[in-house]
Parts: sequence; C-alpha cells; structure tokens
Amino acid sequence: LSVLGLNYKRVTSTDKKIKDYLAVADYAFIYAQGEFSEDGRIQGWLDYLGVAYPGPGITASAICCDKLYFKHVMKSADVSTAPYYELESIETLESLLNKATNLGYPVMMKERQGGSSLGITMITNRKDLKYWRDHQCNKGISAYFMEKYVDGIFVTAGIIELSTGYYILPVLTAE
Repeated sequence: LSVLGLNYKRVTSTDKKIKDYLAVADYAFIYAQGEFSEDGRIQGWLDYLGVAYPGPGITASAICCDKLYFKHVMKSADVSTAPYYELESIETLESLLNKATNLGYPVMMKERQGGSSLGITMITNRKDLKYWRDHQCNKGISAYFMEKYVDGIFVTAGIIELSTGYYILPVLTAE
C-alpha cells in the first residue's frame, strides 16, 4: 500500500483505539476471522460510520458466520449439504453416540459460531466422542452441531461485483 502512495494503518480488532482509527478512515480492508469480523458486527459499524469496505455486508456475514443457520439457508435453496444433527442444550453422551452411529463415523463436531474451520473437531470413534464431550465441548453442547464428515478438497471461489457486472476470480484449492 505504501508503494501505491496510500496512507494506511494496520489495526487489530482488539486495539483500544480502533474506534478512533475507523472514524477517520476512507476505506477498511477486513482481514480477520470469527467474532467481530466475519459475523456482521464490524460491517454494521463501518456502515454506520460511512466507511467503505470490500466483501459481504451485514446480513450475509451474519448468516454465514452461524454454520448451522447457513446450512438451513442452503437447504432451503435446495443445495445439498452433509447429513447433520442439531444438538440440544442438554445432550447425553448416549444421545451423542447414537447420533454419531446413525451418521456413521467419522463425524465433525462443529461450533456454530465463528468462521470457516474455527471450533471444528473430527471424531473417528466412540472414544473420541467421549473425550470431546468431556474435554473439548467448553461452550455448551447447543453451541455445536454434528455433521457427517465428507472427504474432499477445500475450494474458494471468489466473485467481485463491479459497476460493469460480476468478475469471477480463479478457483483456489488447498489439499
């Protein structure tokens, strides 16, 4: 950015002066993951301040940051998703084991909130599930859902909306 002659300031979302920095910004690049970055809150704040930023707005960010809610949205649009179970606030180990058996191992325990791979644990057997329930489930069972593991590769397909139409970026893969 300096080479382009742009004045910029790199700020973390936990910086105590973030409000001051954003209040005088012309443009903000959101380069963060999870809470206060992908969940629509920073987008809402930037909209309120009148600061432009790239990427989705408040609604899309909020929907996509709740992995389970996003699954519901995709299913309502007839997009196929992996089989899953919503988890209740009081879920016994026996109930979890039954659900994992019904889906078939391996399963993924996914934290609802947070971006992409945050809060995700692969469970390959009963012992793993008991360990997860006893040690890793630290936000309460209902903050998670259980999904059948799907083997494959991760892909990112970016689309930019310009005044002249949409520009489709090359598909990126990570293996």
